[in-house]
Amino acid sequence: LSRYEQAAPLLQRALALQRTVAPGDHPDTASLLGTLGLIVAEEGGLDSAAALQRQALDMTRRLYGPRSIRAAHVMNNLAWVRLQQNRHAETERLLLDAISMLGGPRPDSAAVVDAARARSTLAILKMRTGEYEDAERLEAAALALRERVLPPGHPLIALSLSNLAKVLEDSGRSLDRALPYAERALSLRREIRGDSSV
Repeated sequence: LSRYEQAAPLLQRALALQRTVAPGDHPDTASLLGTLGLIVAEEGGLDSAAALQRQALDMTRRLYGPRSIRAAHVMNNLAWVRLQQNRHAETERLLLDAISMLGGPRPDSAAVVDAARARSTLAILKMRTGEYEDAERLEAAALALRERVLPPGHPLIALSLSNLAKVLEDSGRSLDRALPYAERALSLRREIRGDSSV
């Protein structure tokens, strides 16, 4: 069994117990719904994952408010599932809403990381629809946000560098510009792993 296949039954039991102990809306219930949704998505159960994320989002909105940072975090998760389902219009709407909710005057580092994630996911959507200039702009913004709040060797910075290189490469017009980002991503990953592996 994969680690996801092992984790799903444990989370389902934890969710059932949580609902017994604390019926109705509860922060722990919302968190378990969202986490289970992510695990189910990794197993390929996208319809079930979307339903779980929708439950988590509805509960989070009731608990914290419809425009809360916590709600935006769950919207990010739901948007990722919808992207895998090729629900492009809904994915874009969710991500644009999340970005607007996370753009407060003094966001904390967690909100900035979530805002970067929303932009990066939206960049993937734009790549799939052939809108490479928008994808480059969004991924560059995600990279800038991550570099602002994360330590220099963080894996998410390496991910943004790699994504930006891919955007530039796939556009077919910016191979020379893609190479420095790809090299930086490779160097960071080697540092993270502590050896010369990719």
